[in-house]
Parts: sequence; C-alpha cells; structure tokens
Amino acid sequence: MMHVARAASMLSPLSPKMGAAIVKGGCVLGVGYNRPGSTHWNQWSQHAETTAILAAGNCQNATLYVYREHGLTGEPMMAKPCKDCAEAILLAGIKRVVYTQ
Repeated sequence: MMHVARAASMLSPLSPKMGAAIVKGGCVLGVGYNRPGSTHWNQWSQHAETTAILAAGNCQNATLYVYREHGLTGEPMMAKPCKDCAEAILLAGIKRVVYTQ
C-alpha cells in the first residue's frame, strides 16, 4: 500500500513531498499529503499523517503508510512521523505505522 501513499505525495505542492494512506482490511480508509498551513490557525504546514487521519475518520486498528520524496531527486527519504503526528496516530488508534527509510 506504500504506492497509495506515494501517489498522495504527488499532490503536495511542498518539498519534500509527503503522502500518507490509512488502510484496514485491504481497504484504503483515507489519504493525505503535506500542504501549506493556514495563517488563520498559525500553522506552518499540515502534515500528511494528520490530513490522512482526518480524511479516514475511524482509524481504529488500521495501518498508516507514510511516504516522503526528495523534491529534487525523487528519491524516497526518511518519513518517520514527528512528535505531534505520533501523538495524533496514537489518539486515532492506529495499530501499525510503515514509513520510508
């Protein structure tokens, strides 16, 4: 399912591009990608993991796939979720996280 996360990353206007897919029982529940934040909410950016969680709704016992791509070379990069995303993942009840190394 990493190919779904990679496809989502292609929608990102930012560099590096990040995409995420939440999957349960072979079904994609939601996808997300990193995007510019809102000055109204004082956000620097919206992360792929949290936009996927919001799109998926019920993520209980699901798997999250996270893909990060270098903006210039197109090579996969380390996509380990940040502290805030890790907390959101735990709160959403996601059971497993797979990310590019």
